[in-house]
Amino acid sequence: MEKIKNQIEKNPEMAKFTEKLRVTLQGKYKSHEKIGKHELYMDVPESMGGEDSGYPPTELLLASIAGCELGLCYSEAKRMNLKIEKVSMVISGMLDIRGFMGLADVPVGFQTIDIKLKIKSPEPTEKIDMLIEHVHKKCPVINTIKTPPELKLSLKHIKS
Repeated sequence: MEKIKNQIEKNPEMAKFTEKLRVTLQGKYKSHEKIGKHELYMDVPESMGGEDSGYPPTELLLASIAGCELGLCYSEAKRMNLKIEKVSMVISGMLDIRGFMGLADVPVGFQTIDIKLKIKSPEPTEKIDMLIEHVHKKCPVINTIKTPPELKLSLKHIKS
């Protein structure tokens, strides 16, 4: 990581890159994502009209937050020379699907996201608090939610 950091300090443009996924609809709600050498399927539960053959997109959003934060707990603790024995998280999000269904004027997405982080460590609470402050500042997923990026949509209509 230090080697990359030094290279970026010399050439800041090197720090900018674009994440790009190709996603294909393969059923009513089922989609297939190829992410590098990995594959992922998303779908909605049968109770919502899907086939329940993949992860619900909203749960993947929560999983993305958890994965980012937990990974950063490890790297930031190492950088700060903190001993961490175990880190776990319970994350939940509250949705009101009336907005999605057009039944009420409520937000369509999560209204709240609750993160319960548990860290086992011999370190003082003040150091763990500082660790979590650094983690939240550096997590791109959390920061994308807190400060939404400009969203651009383009459409190519191919007539059949």
